[in-house]
Amino acid sequence: MSAGSGKGVPQIPVESPTGSSKLPQAHWLCSPGIKRELDATATVLANRQDESEQSRKRLIEQSREFKKNTPEVRRVTVTIALKGS
Repeated sequence: MSAGSGKGVPQIPVESPTGSSKLPQAHWLCSPGIKRELDATATVLANRQDESEQSRKRLIEQSREFKKNTPEVRRVTVTIALKGS
């Protein structure tokens, strides 16, 4: 039975997936409203991932600066304090 053979079933045009799309094929079978919602969610997740990566890089840089600019005695004291909490 083909997708358009049911009686009373509205025909919804389906976008063809492009070769460059990284989204699963099921994404292309969604209604336009669901597709917009999925796109918005994907954008939010991508933004959060970018922010997380930037924060991770800042933390690494700050850790390097701390090690470079802080006397060893103070670093050991801070390490002990952090491990104890």
